Amino acid sequence: MRNLHSWSIFPQNFGSATSRSLAILFTLQEYLRSRGLLKTLEKTPLLEIDAKEHIDLWLFSSLNNPLTQREGALDKLCFYTQIMLKTFKSEDKKIPDLLEKMREAIIRVRDHLTSLAELSKELQQTFHEFFLALLPFLQGLRTDENVLLYLIEHHETFNLYLGKRSIETLLQTFFPSGIHELRATLCEGYTRRGFSDFYAGKEHLLDALEWTPSRCNTP
Repeated sequence: MRNLHSWSIFPQNFGSATSRSLAILFTLQEYLRSRGLLKTLEKTPLLEIDAKEHIDLWLFSSLNNPLTQREGALDKLCFYTQIMLKTFKSEDKKIPDLLEKMREAIIRVRDHLTSLAELSKELQQTFHEFFLALLPFLQGLRTDENVLLYLIEHHETFNLYLGKRSIETLLQTFFPSGIHELRATLCEGYTRRGFSDFYAGKEHLLDALEWTPSRCNTP
């Protein structure tokens, strides 16, 4: 899915760990934003929706005008996903195909070829597949403290869309030795960068994770 926007400046060294981390974080951010907008769409009475006008505004505002400055959620998700694939030097085809599938679904609603209910159902499934397609990239950054903290801070929202304990299950895959390994990784990462006080203020967030004791030996 093509994109004509440029919202954020990334390091010129696209292969750096910093650029990979930033790209994943922005992609996750726009993923949640898109899911939130879809949730809003589902709760809006059909009589209050002009599909042709509002779908473009909420989800893909560049459909009518590719040079618009309005921030369509899928426009931004597409942009940061392209950056992410470039930073990982990935030739992944599934993620671009899923974004194209979303775009085509929205166009069908805009052209009155399908209903909003059908769009919602299709996008929910496609968004779920999109997150699953991100897992190899998240695995590659499983010790990145910023990515880990973002998942932890927003785990309830991710779980709302992906299923109960989805993020905890993912983190336990990354840290099979237990939550103490996750704590140590976060502490080491932020301390090494001189942000030990920052981490100390965030450590309590780990207490909200529903870690499964049977899968690890938590002290």
